[in-house]
Amino acid sequence: MIAAIDGGAGDIIKECQCGIAVPADDEQALADAMNAFIEHPERYKSCGENGKQYFEKNYEKKIVMNKLEKILKTLICQPQE
Repeated sequence: MIAAIDGGAGDIIKECQCGIAVPADDEQALADAMNAFIEHPERYKSCGENGKQYFEKNYEKKIVMNKLEKILKTLICQPQE
């Protein structure tokens, strides 16, 4: 994955090592990232698998629903002011 994006999405791309994220307004960084993928494919060989593993660990439906359930239970159990 090559992304010109700011914020959390770019952080996730970097964290899970599934590609390169550059600032949204940096055209040169985007061009450099594309060139890096083309010139050094071996560096990025594991990006797809890394992304898949990160998704399965953090975003599978069951995992997301469990996290949501915990948040909702916490909110419900908080004393009202």
